[in-house]
Amino acid sequence: MVKYKVSAVSYFNTIPFIYGINRSDIFNQIELFLDFPSECARKLLEDEVDIALVPIVILKKNPQFNIISSFCIGSNGKV
Repeated sequence: MVKYKVSAVSYFNTIPFIYGINRSDIFNQIELFLDFPSECARKLLEDEVDIALVPIVILKKNPQFNIISSFCIGSNGKV
């Protein structure tokens, strides 16, 4: 069985995302890393993880990166 490496931030606004992953059918198929946003991006750029929750701007750094979901963490104003 393939284990996918996933990097996500462990901030308050990602609690629903992490909760969902931990209780999903795919939990046994992933290795979850909780990192700072910059570390999620670095790991993705350096091919240390397969999937990462990253700032959208990181997608410009590699044309092979894709958005794989319509979900996001966003703000309508300052954060």
